[in-house]
Amino acid sequence: MIYIIKFLYGFVLPPGLFVTGTLLLGLFAYRRDKVLARCFLLLSFLLYLFFIPFTGHFLIHALEKQYTPPKEVSGDVIVMLGGGATFDTPDVDGKGHLYGSAANRLLTAARLHNQTGLPIVVSGGTVYPDNGSEADIAKRQLISLGIEQDAIFVETKSRNTEENAKYTKELLKKEHFQKPILVTSAYHMPRAVKHFHNVGLTVEPYPTDYSSNQKTEVYPNQFSPTMITATYKALKEYVGILAS
Repeated sequence: MIYIIKFLYGFVLPPGLFVTGTLLLGLFAYRRDKVLARCFLLLSFLLYLFFIPFTGHFLIHALEKQYTPPKEVSGDVIVMLGGGATFDTPDVDGKGHLYGSAANRLLTAARLHNQTGLPIVVSGGTVYPDNGSEADIAKRQLISLGIEQDAIFVETKSRNTEENAKYTKELLKKEHFQKPILVTSAYHMPRAVKHFHNVGLTVEPYPTDYSSNQKTEVYPNQFSPTMITATYKALKEYVGILAS
């Protein structure tokens, strides 16, 4: 019963309510204006596809499976891309937190450093007025995790993936690093690799922060409308790949 209730909730609460609403409008309009009714029904179907978790998982998985972490890394520096941060929220040893995806990237970069001893470059600046400086916050947290300050380099000018690549290249050249190991979310990796390639950098991808399992499980609630985070993230990446 609990799963049936959860399934039905998806159609009476936003965003699934918009699916139900446009479907009802299409049914009510069918006798009076079949063209308008078909438009509402098509819109309802498209919204349904956009809002169900299965669509997001399918699109995200197609991105995440393109790269896998190497069993052994062969680079000379770890490059971690930022992914957003608050600027004034209380932390253990200061203010500002990395968003969830960026925090997962930081943990992977820190663990790779502990395994290899390689230095870390953190790329990411302040995107909006209410954001923190991603690289500066990451540096503070890495130091708090026991990584020496001299092993951390920050690039604080970039505001998107294209600028991550551009300004990281400048820093790597300045510090004489030649074989970067790129750490970012698995769904973001294809676009990131492309941007780094566009500026003439060959990177060793090390994806992390996975959103989907290797084996996709199909069950009824994957077809009940819910929040669109996964679908939105995936479509953003596909548009970014096409535009780069």
